[in-house]
Amino acid sequence: MYRNCIKSEDNLKVCYLYREINSNKFQLVTIMYLYTFYCVLCFAQVFSFDLPEKVYTKECMEKLNINKEDVRNMVDKDFFFARGDPQTNEFVECSAISRNFISESGEMNRDILYHDLLDVVLPLFNKTTDSEIANKIVDECIDNRKDNLADRLVDLHNCLVNAINKYGKSLYTI
Repeated sequence: MYRNCIKSEDNLKVCYLYREINSNKFQLVTIMYLYTFYCVLCFAQVFSFDLPEKVYTKECMEKLNINKEDVRNMVDKDFFFARGDPQTNEFVECSAISRNFISESGEMNRDILYHDLLDVVLPLFNKTTDSEIANKIVDECIDNRKDNLADRLVDLHNCLVNAINKYGKSLYTI
């Protein structure tokens, strides 16, 4: 088609139109490839998070014969724990007890929850470490009266995730 562009003026207009269409197709395909590449990078960033050591305890991992990958697999893509999973239940109970998060009477230690939220959890979610927001989140989630300790801890964790998404300020919007 390009070789015949110079023979007549009408044919020249068709040739320019053809070139423009091909150029637009190329731009569209390039944009699609760049968008796909961007999506792959975002997916890799979200699903390749590294758990800080405060999130898990080596003692519990050894006791339960699990590794970091097993702990990562306990949460879904939105970081929620599934209720009723025996391995998750054992892990959250062991971690809470070994870190003195739960008293012998079964009460949750608000100070430990607050500092973990501020120093570990909010940064893990790429949220700013705002003490006012951390207090609001702790107040909303700590009063959980389930009889089963594992259910209480899983519900607490899931409440924290919901509240972080609700109140947390993204680091990327500052």
